[in-house]
Amino acid sequence: MNTRPGKTLAEYEKQVYEICCIGIAGSLIFWPLASSLLSIILSAWWFFLTWPKTSSPRTRWLVFLFSAFYILVLAGTFYSANRAEALFKVQQQSALFVFPLIFGFSRVITDSSFRRILKSFAVFTVLGCSTCLIYGAYAWMRTGSTTHLYGYEMVILKDMSPFVLGFFCLVSISFLMHQYYRKDYIWNEKKFSSIILILFLTLFLLLLGNRNVLFGWLTIMAFFWLKMIRSKAARILLPGAAIVCLSLAIAFNPSLRAQWNDLVDTSANNTIALDEDKSLGRSWGGKSIRLAIWKCSKDIITDHWLTGVGTGDVQDSLQAAYEKRKFFFASRYNRYNAHNQYVQVTIAYGIIGFLVLACALLIPLGIAVRNNDPLYALFLICFIFICITESTLELSKGVIAYSFFNALFAFTKRKKLSDE
Repeated sequence: MNTRPGKTLAEYEKQVYEICCIGIAGSLIFWPLASSLLSIILSAWWFFLTWPKTSSPRTRWLVFLFSAFYILVLAGTFYSANRAEALFKVQQQSALFVFPLIFGFSRVITDSSFRRILKSFAVFTVLGCSTCLIYGAYAWMRTGSTTHLYGYEMVILKDMSPFVLGFFCLVSISFLMHQYYRKDYIWNEKKFSSIILILFLTLFLLLLGNRNVLFGWLTIMAFFWLKMIRSKAARILLPGAAIVCLSLAIAFNPSLRAQWNDLVDTSANNTIALDEDKSLGRSWGGKSIRLAIWKCSKDIITDHWLTGVGTGDVQDSLQAAYEKRKFFFASRYNRYNAHNQYVQVTIAYGIIGFLVLACALLIPLGIAVRNNDPLYALFLICFIFICITESTLELSKGVIAYSFFNALFAFTKRKKLSDE
């Protein structure tokens, strides 16, 4: 008599968590405001209605590790001149603190719930990519222009950056590949549908043409090629197919071809000369702009290497550095962030911030590799790659996506592939 109500309450609690998590995963694609609202609801449910479960020392240590970066965000507000921007960052990046607490001390997400959440996210990602392609086809039929069928112009989802959508595709592909090889090697309808979705997301990434995202895609393919593919024929065909796909994408995707040409062009004509008023009057590729940004960022880091400029003063400091180095293309006509999360953090919080971020990424990666957790390892590797050329945690979607999935991967006890 006394055990059934407790069991029913526990099941109800798990359902609320699962529904909120699926809602957050889906709204990240289509409705950014809903993901923030659901995050608040989930936080309130955990704080007011869920008793914190006992946790191991390792769990408490990981919660502190993931939350340490947000502690720097809070500390950086005290020596920021731009308090309004600092307070905005405190609110924007609160998920870095909230999700580790929720998933670290609740322990209500089971292995089956975890897979339903990731499966739902993969489906929402496919629907989001389909929306982009359908709109591109509609624009092509209406105007005759194909600009919305490739490159960054094809991403028309609300507040969605191309590299963030590419990152979502990588997470979905990793999950679908893992599901394909999870239990047995007998062909069935579920495996056929997984292959179709993987091929569709791969096609979308090739059309999108983000270099770092494609590098992450190659890493995922290489992992499953080395670790999970048993067929000798597939071991031969998969690398060749990946190389052919990339070659065709570079040949037929104008956006990716331009990025590739920009990457291999090391001439002085493709380099922005700082301290000279020569950045205006022409268009620059992403590599040239980033190299100039990083040189200006180095000037700031040199002057504030220990504690950085503070949470709210990063963009103001960058704009001043661009102007000082006569990088007028950036200082007067654009507001570029550091386009590198590690550089961005070092500008804000100095070497301390860089070390905290590095530990928050590399230590869990080592744990994931040691525990034979390919999903978590691939998630972190892809995130690390993307952060080389993008300041991912400067975007609200980037903050929520990283903190949500990172905590979900880190604190959900799941069956290992080898145990099945």
